Parts: sequence; C-alpha cells; structure tokens
Amino acid sequence: MKYFSAEEARRIMGKAPAGLIIPCDENPNREAVEALFDRARTGKAGPLSMALYGFALGHATGIREERARRKEREGRT
Repeated sequence: MKYFSAEEARRIMGKAPAGLIIPCDENPNREAVEALFDRARTGKAGPLSMALYGFALGHATGIREERARRKEREGRT
C-alpha cells in the first residue's frame, strides 16, 4: 500500500471539503464527526491525539469504501 508523501498530505488537507467535518444532518459522516468532537470536548485528548484520531478515522473510512467498491464490482450488496 502506498501512503501519502508530506507534500501530497498538505495538498489534500488544503483542499479538504469543510462538509466532512461539520456535524450536520446532510453529512453522511455525521456520527463519526460527533464522536470525534465528543472526544475533544472531554479535554482528555490534546491536539496531537486528536490529529491521530482523525487520521485513524480517515484510514478506516478509506478501507470501508474500498471494500464497498470491491463488493459492488463483484455484484454483491
């Protein structure tokens, strides 16, 4: 698996849609965003920990999306 270079990561972060991190009803990722915000509100996680949690959630989202694409290609639901 190829991960992003620092330059690619900066470009992605610079163009990330704000809708991905806004906890509104239209956001399909709303519950995950709310869970992340809840973790931040407890005050138990510092900025570095929050960045790591966000990265982990993004990584897991990518895995889930890839599995769904594979199932769709194979004709499964």
